[in-house]
Amino acid sequence: MPTLRNVDARPSASFVKAYGHNGYFKSLEEIVHFYNTRDVPGAGWPAPEYAANMTSEVGNLGLTPAEEEAIAAFLKTLTDPKFAQVKWRCLFPPSGLLGAVRRKSERK
Repeated sequence: MPTLRNVDARPSASFVKAYGHNGYFKSLEEIVHFYNTRDVPGAGWPAPEYAANMTSEVGNLGLTPAEEEAIAAFLKTLTDPKFAQVKWRCLFPPSGLLGAVRRKSERK
């Protein structure tokens, strides 16, 4: 089961996150709003890709904009800046190392 730990972690402030199974949502605020209003008539969401997978447990929660904001703010508190820095350094090593790896693979 996925965890919400570091749900807002990113390598830099300008990095755009992608949420949802297909990356449609670009912020925690957007995905919280979706789960709150997905089944509200006239909310403007696209049709589901596969309706058989939908649940009725979310989609019309009746949250106010302030409550949505509070949920997104809470989710952001689950990100540990120190852990995020280490994680991104491992995923994106210094360019010199990547360059060496590329050069070695090009020799084949």
